[in-house]
Amino acid sequence: MTGIRIIGWIVLIIILLWVYACYMERFGIYYPMDEVRESPADISLRYQEVNLTTEDGKNLEGWYLPGSNNRIVLFFSGNAGNRGYRLDKLRILHELNLSVLIVDYRGYGGSTGRPSEKGLFRDGKAMWEYASQELNYSPEQILLYGESLGGAVAFHVGAEKEVGGVIVEGTFSSAREVARDLIFFIPRFMVSDIYNSRTRAPQLDAPLLILHSREDEIIPYQHGKKLYEAAEEPKKLVPLQGSHNHAFLEDQQTYRKAMEDFLQDL
Repeated sequence: MTGIRIIGWIVLIIILLWVYACYMERFGIYYPMDEVRESPADISLRYQEVNLTTEDGKNLEGWYLPGSNNRIVLFFSGNAGNRGYRLDKLRILHELNLSVLIVDYRGYGGSTGRPSEKGLFRDGKAMWEYASQELNYSPEQILLYGESLGGAVAFHVGAEKEVGGVIVEGTFSSAREVARDLIFFIPRFMVSDIYNSRTRAPQLDAPLLILHSREDEIIPYQHGKKLYEAAEEPKKLVPLQGSHNHAFLEDQQTYRKAMEDFLQDL
């Protein structure tokens, strides 16, 4: 009986781990906020409201901030908040003379639908098509910028569409590897291999800049190294200092220089 009980407990633990992994996969990745409380006007930036329609009929709300040169950044946000939480980065991109298109994913801000891996990839492609067809930017003028989860969107869009360059900041090699980092004892088969940027990285046909803090407390620096090793040239990995969400401010000098050098080399 003792052996049967032990086996029963093991089975129960495996089931509970599987249920927890499924919960985290479905509900633990996305933290959307509906109300957009701030706008570029709050930091004296000129902008236009935009509305996009995805291939599966979702309506996405966002902003277009015109810059003074001929390049546009498609900004793919991280997993929390909405576009109103990205004003600090919009300011820096504006100071680099770049135009920016930032759009809330489905389920974020005023955008319709619910977030999912396929859904976010569709949202990213819709942004590329809007920049190309409605804003009349050529592919080589379009740059992709993805922070954290947005880096996975940037890798996917960059592998599918022609672009002039890709920048990712504090992003992960795959969601499965993040789960294993956070909960090391979860068996590999219990976590779906979603948002696998490491398989997309070699498919990029554009210069790649990876920004990642050595002190990142959420996505370890090792993820940035894995993405760098997987990608083809031209590529560059620039270590930052500071937290996951604020390294671009805490190590702003390194961050800005890396961005300036990357843009100059394009």
